[in-house]
Amino acid sequence: SKVEPKMEAIPILLVIGFQKSGTSATRKKMDKNHVCASMDDEPSYWSQEQFALNQHVECNTIIADFIGKQFGQCSNHLSEVSFLFAKMPTLATQPWAAPSIKTLLPRAKIALAVRDPIQRAFSGFLQCWTWIREAPSINKRQPTAEIFDELVALDMTLSRECGIPHATGYLIDDWPVVKDFNHCCRAVAERNGHKDWPGCDAFGMKVAPEEVPSSFPSFTYSDSKGLGLAPERGLGWQLTPFGGYCFSFVREGSYIHNLGPWLVHYSPDKIYAFSMTELEEDEAKILRELHEHATSLGRQSQLELDRLNAGMQRQVLTDEALVQSFSQTQQHFSAGFVPLPETVAALKEYYLAQNVALNEFFQKNLLAEYE
Repeated sequence: SKVEPKMEAIPILLVIGFQKSGTSATRKKMDKNHVCASMDDEPSYWSQEQFALNQHVECNTIIADFIGKQFGQCSNHLSEVSFLFAKMPTLATQPWAAPSIKTLLPRAKIALAVRDPIQRAFSGFLQCWTWIREAPSINKRQPTAEIFDELVALDMTLSRECGIPHATGYLIDDWPVVKDFNHCCRAVAERNGHKDWPGCDAFGMKVAPEEVPSSFPSFTYSDSKGLGLAPERGLGWQLTPFGGYCFSFVREGSYIHNLGPWLVHYSPDKIYAFSMTELEEDEAKILRELHEHATSLGRQSQLELDRLNAGMQRQVLTDEALVQSFSQTQQHFSAGFVPLPETVAALKEYYLAQNVALNEFFQKNLLAEYE
């Protein structure tokens, strides 16, 4: 009789990314005959408080709680499975996930999905409007191009005056930076007409950061109404150390600041980056490369590494494609507006520096592996 391989021996591919960056499209296009997709569409396992607090977790617990529950449905036909697949579109903004997964699930390969940051910001704003409208300064107004412009300006002002800190994923190191950002953010937001702006909340907490004991036994946060947080899904489901992603939809597109922990803990052979545009233009090629990445045991070639860097550059759409994407997004969310030209111009200028920094970071950190 045929001996089925053990679940622990099957390769794992985790697709991380950012809200509205194409992870759902990637899951839908995966070969259902040879890929075992997670039971939950977007497992929130790594968003739990125990990982955010860097608490000790046994590897055997991960096998039972994550692997067993998410992929147990494939246990009777593992010989037909090429790899296990799960997509978690907000994980790139949760720095503690990188060291947690690297330590507790070391065989996992990482795929990173990115999208034109201006396109992503508009789509993320509309998807999150349910929560944004509950912020005190918005007061349940209807979404308009003017409100989008106002909040884009706010998020860029916060970036300019408070910075976008690099997190390490280790709370004891990140906390002083989180605290400083929290104080600066609240002051700047109030000065710009957005008192108690939820995008300033440190890990979603309503208590002041200095009130949290140095031992960090547990986070305390109040009713999550209007904050885009689902407590039953675990701390950080829609939150980052520097404000919930629904309220920092511009800063979320600053990919360079979110990828630091991942590129510290994962070598080039464990990361595959692709853009939503690439997936749409050459689906077969991207799916083939994802499959090869998930099942490969070797290092990426120099050619593949060059493609990785080029892929990050190709995330930016042309003006014509961007206008078309706005129209499609508007129809998808039944919105009554598209971004103002001046808003788009401001975002272009903002993200230009971000993209330059991102590619310099890739070249410096990844190419060094081959020197």
